[in-house]
Amino acid sequence: MLAITSIVETAEDLTGVKEQIRMYTQNVIMADNLRDVLLTDSKVIAGFMYTKMKLAEVKKIKMKTEIHTNFQQLNVEEYELVEVLGILLDNAIEACQPYDKINVSMNRVEGRIEIRVSNPYTFISNATFMKMFEKGYTTKNGRVSERGFGLYNVKQIVEHWGGKVIMGNAEIDGQNFVTIGVQLP
Repeated sequence: MLAITSIVETAEDLTGVKEQIRMYTQNVIMADNLRDVLLTDSKVIAGFMYTKMKLAEVKKIKMKTEIHTNFQQLNVEEYELVEVLGILLDNAIEACQPYDKINVSMNRVEGRIEIRVSNPYTFISNATFMKMFEKGYTTKNGRVSERGFGLYNVKQIVEHWGGKVIMGNAEIDGQNFVTIGVQLP
């Protein structure tokens, strides 16, 4: 409130006031959007998530994050968690169109960290979900020899740590969202 009062008191005209308040409130809203990420107890994960959020922003994709866990109590190596997050987020960003929304949640469930990444996409059958984790399988365009290793690598990390892969479809506001995630110890 003091900042807004200061803008009003120091501006030369009403147009200037409007513009400065608009710029200020956009920055405050952005900072609020990043709060969960920047307040995590892992600076590596915070920095990584911030970078992915900025990449999505450049592509005009909104990324909503909810983080309700701490990362210091994990059994999984931090670099492996970053690899899993990177694959899930890169896949979601690549699947989105401008103005789509990606939902990212990180929670504690029964002593494990659960990471879920959801994005708009056509309905995927259970059989296709299972194929998506096979080495070399891809739903993307391009040379097959250069694709199809991301979710396979996620599966390898999850299996190494005795975790679980999460996948499913959900309708949100009349649009199908695909969720892919993991539970790790």
